[in-house]
Amino acid sequence: MAWKALLRLLIVGGALVLLFFILQNTINDFTETIKGFINQWEPRFVLILFLISETLFGLIPPDFFIAWSHQFTHDIAMLSLLALISYVGGILSYLIGYHIGNYPKVQAFFMKKFASHMHKVYQLGGFVIVFSALLPLPYSAVCMAAGAVKYSFKRLLLLGLTRFLRFYGYAVLVYALI
Repeated sequence: MAWKALLRLLIVGGALVLLFFILQNTINDFTETIKGFINQWEPRFVLILFLISETLFGLIPPDFFIAWSHQFTHDIAMLSLLALISYVGGILSYLIGYHIGNYPKVQAFFMKKFASHMHKVYQLGGFVIVFSALLPLPYSAVCMAAGAVKYSFKRLLLLGLTRFLRFYGYAVLVYALI
């Protein structure tokens, strides 16, 4: 499982780098086009949107927000704020999952919808949390599944800190591309 996910990460990462390289070389002022698109958003709106996304199944990939953070004078501070928001989103997802576990009908729907995540959390516990925090996997869905199976909240808090590593690591790549 770990090797498959790592291979998938390398393929997706390579494809993204190749896509950006092709776009930069074929579209005039690609970097300026991205910056123009990113600059049109009000920061408060983006931060709220990101929190909602990171709490509800990671609807928008964090990479977009990482690229957005690069426009600021203090881009590392904004990146750190985004990482913190993602971490908090995971905690909120856990709490939602924890409370879902208290309602049999809702839990049955949740178990059906996220059966694979639930099974992975049952089987591998903290490894799945760290893996989803670091890689482009559904981190909030894993946190929600962890809550539904009543995984240790303290361990989730500790293991979820690896989410910061993902943001800083991806920023190195994304900042170099923009």
